[in-house]
This record gives sequence, C-alpha cells and structure tokens, in this order.
Amino acid sequence: MPNFWSRGWQYLEEKLGATTTDDKDFENLLKRIEITEKGLASLRAVLQNFNSYIENFCSFFIDLNSALKLIYEETPYFMFIEEFICKQQIINTHFEDLSKLLVKLYSKSSEWDKIFESARSKLMEREEKRKVYDHYEKKLMKIHKTSKDQKYIDRNEEKYTKAASEYVGISEKIYHLLDDSLKLSWELVNPVVSDLIFGEKKLFEGISSTLSCFNDNLKRFSEIKYSINNPNSNRKSFIYDPLKFMKEKDMIKTISVKRNMNSIYVPNKTKNEDNQRKYSIFSWAGNNDTKQVEETKVANNFDNVLSHSRLTNTFGNMPKDKLEEFNSIEDDFY
Repeated sequence: MPNFWSRGWQYLEEKLGATTTDDKDFENLLKRIEITEKGLASLRAVLQNFNSYIENFCSFFIDLNSALKLIYEETPYFMFIEEFICKQQIINTHFEDLSKLLVKLYSKSSEWDKIFESARSKLMEREEKRKVYDHYEKKLMKIHKTSKDQKYIDRNEEKYTKAASEYVGISEKIYHLLDDSLKLSWELVNPVVSDLIFGEKKLFEGISSTLSCFNDNLKRFSEIKYSINNPNSNRKSFIYDPLKFMKEKDMIKTISVKRNMNSIYVPNKTKNEDNQRKYSIFSWAGNNDTKQVEETKVANNFDNVLSHSRLTNTFGNMPKDKLEEFNSIEDDFY
C-alpha cells in the first residue's frame, strides 16, 4: 500500500525539475498523522501480545521457586522460603488480572485503523487539484513572459484562478478533516491508555503489598539460625552415627563392651607381632608383660578408639558392676 501521508508520488516530478506547491503546515500535519498511525498500530500490537511479554518473566518465578526448593526443602529455613514462594504465586495472579484487562482494551482498538480512512481517500483528490494548480501556475508564468495575446492570457488566467480556488478549497477541507481525525484518535486512545496505566499501577501496588512482609530478611535468617543452635530449643537435633547402617554392628557392640576402658592395653612388640595382629580383630594382647602406654599413643590405635567411642556414645557409659561382669568373661581373641 502506498504511503498516502507522504508526497512520494511527486518525487519524479521534482527530480525532473517541475515546481510543486510546498504547503509546510499541511505537510507537518501529514507527518504528525503518519507518526500517530504508526503509534496506534504499535500500541495495538503491545495490547495483543502482552502474554508473550510476561511469559519469560513468569518463567523466572517458576525457575526461581524450583531452585529455592532444591536448596531449602527439608531444612529449618524452608517455612520462611515457602512463604516467599507462596507470595510469588499471588504475584502471578496480579499478572493474570492485568492480562485480562489488556484483552478488553485490545478489543476497543479494532476501529483504530479506520480513523484516518476518510481523510486518506480525500488526500489523493487534493493532490490531483494541486497538480492542476501547479500546471497552470507554471504555464501562466511562461505566457506572461512570451505571449502578447491578451485573450490567450485571460483564458489561462481563468483556468489558473479556478485551479487555485479548487486547490485552496480542498486543502482547507482535508486539513480540517485530518485535524479532526487526529483529535478523534486521541479521544479513542486516551481511555485505553488511562485504563492501561491504572492496570499497571494496580499490578505493581499488588506486588509491593504482597512482598511488604519481607523487610528484614537477613534478620529472619539469623533468627532461624539462632533457633537451630539454641540448646534450649525444642527442635530435635540430628546426631550422625556411622555405625547405624553397618551390617555387623551387633557383633561390634558385643566385642566393644568386653573391653575394660579403665585399663587400655597395647600389644608387646615381638618378632611375631604381625602374625599376632593377623588373628586379632582388635590390637589386643593379654599377657602379664603388657605395659600401659600414654594416652596420646593409644589414641593412634584405631581399635581402642573404636571401642571407646562405642562405649561412651552410641551405647552409653557402662555401669561399673556391668563392666566388671564383662571383664570376667574370657576373651576368645587371645
């Protein structure tokens, strides 16, 4: 479709040297209408494609919530994070409300492309009148310079006067028609833009109100951390016990409780030490020549540490009478 708001069709005449009437006020109005018409089309597209604009933004909420759940689910912080996730779901409803509003606003824009239709149809008629006027203006100027035939001059002056009158008349008529069309476009668009602004304002006010409870988030994180570390908290603490999932833990318990933790022994260093350890589950030798060693050396003996940890942690401290009873049992590992 040719651009009726420009003088493109006059381009060839101007290049060929023909003079044309240049009505700057009329041309400025045409440019204003051309810009306005582009703006109307763009605004219609925005209203129509609103969902595509917010699609990526809404996917941001989905991805963010998924990431937060992976980090905080089944942790002491999850109640706080879950509250934030729920608020984002409320924010989505605000976007849905704006989307519904824009669907209604888009339906009101269906007549926008007809605003300048009447003026557009008249514009070519004005251009034809201008073309005739330019013709007789140029011709009469030439006749005045070259002809002495007064009747010929008078006849062309009448044609020129008529062409000028028609050109001025239609120019005034179409100018007012264009001006009224431009004003009509504002009248039709203003309510739509007003509702659009109100809808956007409501959206962000709703978001702000929804998130208003999240003012000092670091403080809330600190409070949860304090609750976790507070020994007086009712929160059940988790104690890691690697023995819990060992298949032969009962056997280890039986062996461990038989160890007298009041006297820790280490094997004698003999030539057959390697053979002795081969047949002993724990580093243990029960002869009378065994000497007691410093606690720091005993700590390096994995078997004694294991026995000590089992007696004092998972299975509790052995009562003295029970310990003596177990000590009286003959050890099969000697």
